[in-house]
Amino acid sequence: MSGQAMKKIFTMLAFLLITGCASTDFYATTFQKSKTDADYQYFNYTSFADQFYPKDSVEAENIRIFWLHRWLHKNNIADTDYEILKRDEAKIKEDIYKIFYQIRIKK
Repeated sequence: MSGQAMKKIFTMLAFLLITGCASTDFYATTFQKSKTDADYQYFNYTSFADQFYPKDSVEAENIRIFWLHRWLHKNNIADTDYEILKRDEAKIKEDIYKIFYQIRIKK
């Protein structure tokens, strides 16, 4: 097998490993309804940051938002606009954080 073919295989395996981990890590997040008023529904979404998903990384935040979209889809509210009202971080230990989002969705 040529070096170019091996490089393609390793690249594909790395991609599958990374996307597979991100898919599994979704289950370490939570999504709960917190309240409802006349116009909006409010939800709490909890995710995390660690050495693989650093808290200040744009790429990691995009993955956390992707996971939020998966929760919206699982709860049949994927086709509605949402607003992140609040984002807070709580340090658990070195480089590990819980990230809390308050989400508002128009009824």
